[in-house]
Amino acid sequence: MPDPTELHDRQVSAVTDAVAKLLVRLQPAGFTPEAIFEGAVKGGAVALMAGTPATAVDVANLLMDVARSFDRLDKPALRIVD
Repeated sequence: MPDPTELHDRQVSAVTDAVAKLLVRLQPAGFTPEAIFEGAVKGGAVALMAGTPATAVDVANLLMDVARSFDRLDKPALRIVD
């Protein structure tokens, strides 16, 4: 059985990759990177509150923690697949 931290990290990576690919899929329809980012964050917050007892304050605190980690965020290498 995988270590829970390793499993979590792999799942986060999979979701990160999926959201990053939304730019390629949605930009031709006029979506801005900012709209994709905001929608992804709000969608994540809704999922967290729907699937756990987390409150809006809990989500805000988590977002503050995540924001502090953004200085180590790598820019993804996106490519368009025809």
